[in-house]
Amino acid sequence: MRRRYAVLVAALVVAGGIVTGVLLTLGPGAPRTSTITGAVLVENSDARKQTPVGNVEISASSGISTGLTASDSSGFFSLRLKPAVRRGQPVVLSFRHADYQPLDMTEPANGQVLLAYMTPVPVAAASLQAAGPIITLSDIRIRYSFNTQVSQNIGSMSKTFEVVNTNGVPCNDHSPCSPNGRWKATRRSISFDAGEGSAYLNVRVSCISGPCSFTKIQSEPKPEPHRVFTVTVLNWSSTATFLVEAEVVQNNPTSIVRQSYPVQFGQTLDFTLPGTAEGPSIEATLNGQDIVFPLGPELILPWASCTVKVEQDQSKLYRCALKDNYRFKSSATPVP
Repeated sequence: MRRRYAVLVAALVVAGGIVTGVLLTLGPGAPRTSTITGAVLVENSDARKQTPVGNVEISASSGISTGLTASDSSGFFSLRLKPAVRRGQPVVLSFRHADYQPLDMTEPANGQVLLAYMTPVPVAAASLQAAGPIITLSDIRIRYSFNTQVSQNIGSMSKTFEVVNTNGVPCNDHSPCSPNGRWKATRRSISFDAGEGSAYLNVRVSCISGPCSFTKIQSEPKPEPHRVFTVTVLNWSSTATFLVEAEVVQNNPTSIVRQSYPVQFGQTLDFTLPGTAEGPSIEATLNGQDIVFPLGPELILPWASCTVKVEQDQSKLYRCALKDNYRFKSSATPVP
C-alpha cells in the first residue's frame, strides 16, 4: 500500500508540473505571441565591426513551447514558438556556431527585435602556424561589367512642310475652326520615321513663313529619343510653312566595365553590385603579386569565405571573411 501511495503521489506531482507548464505557456485570456525575430551580430565595441553572423543554430524553449531556426547571411532570424506563449513570458534562447562562443540568453516574449551578440572563438597562434605562413592582401578592387545601350549621334534631320488654307473663309461650325470659332482652318498631321535602329532626338518645330501668328502647333514630341514622331499643326489663315529639325542617333549595345572598392571592417569585406552586373571578380595584391579572382556563383575564394544576399531591387550584397592564415596589409585604411 505504501508503494502504491508513493507512486500515486509521484504521478500527481508530474501531472501537476505539466498542467502548470501548460497554464504558464497558454495563460487563459492573456495576449500571446508565437514569433521571435532578431539578428545575430559579432560582439564588438566598434559598431562598424558588428557584422552579421549567418548559419547560427538558434533554439528556444519556454515551458512546453519550443522552437528551432537558423540565421541567414544577413544575420536575420525568425523563430516560431509552438505552442504560442503569453506575451512577456521568459524564453530561453541558445545560439550555436562553430566559429563563435556559445551564447545563452533569457528574454521576455514581448514582440521586440532581439539582438544577439556572439564572441568569435580565439584563434590559437599554433593553429595559425600549422595552417601555413601569413599571407597579406592589399589594394583590393571589385571589377564587373554590364550591358547597356549607347546613343551615338549620326547626323541631323531638317525638313519643311506646308499647311494650306484660305484666309478669311467663315467657319460656320464646320470643324476645324480657328480658336475663336470664326474662321475656317486646316489641321495637318505629319509623321517622321528615323528607320530601324535609329531615333530622333531634340525635335524642334517652328513656323518659318506665312501668317505664323495665325497658326498653332498642337502636338510635338517630348525631348527623349523617338524612332517615329508626329507633329500636328492648325492654320486658320493663308498657307504657312513649318520647319522640323532634330538630331539623329543610333542605339548601339555595348559592355561597360566598372570598378569599385569594398568596405573593410576588421577581417571582413563588404561590397554591393547592381542587379545587372556580369562577370564580377576581385582583384587583389597577395604578398606583392597582383591576382584576379573570378567571383563565380559558388563564391569560392582561396583566401576568404563569402556569402551573398539578393535585395528587393535585385542588387547583391557580398560579405567576405578572411580565412585563418590571411590578413589585410596593415597599411590598408578601412573606409569610414
